[in-house]
Amino acid sequence: MDDPDAAARESARALNASLLHTEQLAVVVKELEQQLVTRAEEMARVKAACDHAAVLATFVREDCDMLRDKLQAAEAEVKRLTTIILAINAA
Repeated sequence: MDDPDAAARESARALNASLLHTEQLAVVVKELEQQLVTRAEEMARVKAACDHAAVLATFVREDCDMLRDKLQAAEAEVKRLTTIILAINAA
């Protein structure tokens, strides 16, 4: 390449190709950033749902504990009444 104009043209072509490649990469980066934002939003929604489920699970556990206590009290009452009925029937 002894011709300076040819060298300049080749350099300009290389620069244009580099600029085009840079623009394409910028588009890809922008798309990836948008995907990242979307994933972050999805993760936030999932975390909120998990937090809500954890709160509900706590309420369910508390309700189960209360119902278990009521069931035990009812079983004790049934035993007491059964004892009374057996005593009455035996008399």
